Amino acid sequence: MPTPDGRVSYAGDCEIAGVPGRAAPIDVVFSNFCGGKTGSLLLAGHAVIDVDGIAITAIDAAVCAIIADASAFGLTGEETPQDLNGRPELLAHIESVRLRAALAMGLGDVRSRVLPKVMLVSKSERGDLRSRYFVPDSCHPTHAVSGAICLATAATVPGSVVAELFSEPHTDGPLVIEHAAGTMTIDITRGEDGALRAAVRSTARKLFDGSVFADLDSMDRLAG
Repeated sequence: MPTPDGRVSYAGDCEIAGVPGRAAPIDVVFSNFCGGKTGSLLLAGHAVIDVDGIAITAIDAAVCAIIADASAFGLTGEETPQDLNGRPELLAHIESVRLRAALAMGLGDVRSRVLPKVMLVSKSERGDLRSRYFVPDSCHPTHAVSGAICLATAATVPGSVVAELFSEPHTDGPLVIEHAAGTMTIDITRGEDGALRAAVRSTARKLFDGSVFADLDSMDRLAG
């Protein structure tokens, strides 16, 4: 976060697709994000499993999700969230696959839960791949950062639904993901221990201002 002369500066030209205005850039780095919910990156180590005739990648990286090619649901991947959310039969089909996949992932009955998320991917002319992100019973107007990290991680897995969009798996470096409101970039690196790290650019924005009333003497006594 920029702090010229010891003061936070929110001014800058960094712009995030789907977020109004511009502000100072902040680079955020994530690590140790694989297997947080299920204990493993991939379901039984499989890059792809079949659920009701749909090839999916069931993955736990930053967020627990299932990833499928948009074409498997009869989509091009270019559809807008408004279009997708106006198709109840499509949403019901996606939910059916999500419920079956969740059972296979050991998550149990997730009918009242938001995990796993669903991402439908396709090739992109504006980035390295395109995604529509479901939360989970409607398409998000933009894309969650956690979902983007999940996609970038899946891109490094040979044979995954995401990796199949490329001529070869994405090993490291920046990955540009096109979503309904623009693009975002996830920079994937792998440490000497083989663990993945993901960097994404955010912005510094002042959200509120006010006063805090604290009894500092009492706090000092408690600390002592």
